[in-house]
Amino acid sequence: MRKWLLIPMSLSWVKRLENTRVHTRAFTTEYDDLNSKSCEADKDVSAMQLKIQDVNNNLAKLHKDKDCPTLTIFAVSILLTQLKPFTGSRSPITVSLPSSVST
Repeated sequence: MRKWLLIPMSLSWVKRLENTRVHTRAFTTEYDDLNSKSCEADKDVSAMQLKIQDVNNNLAKLHKDKDCPTLTIFAVSILLTQLKPFTGSRSPITVSLPSSVST
């Protein structure tokens, strides 16, 4: 049979210990929540970086093929469709084509 050693504790010490435990649990919960949000934000940033890279690649193709008006119009339409998620509720993107180019 085990003998328990009882240490006399003041009531205020027990209350402080309980408050510390409650605060620790609250901080742990908040940390876990912020950590999951941070991971989600990292995934969103990675997805946006890939979209930006695609837009930059298409923009490079646009500059490369700017001598061909038909291809240029096609490339501009691709860029506009890829940039549409970035505009959100703001004003739409407009593109002015030279008068020499027929659509």
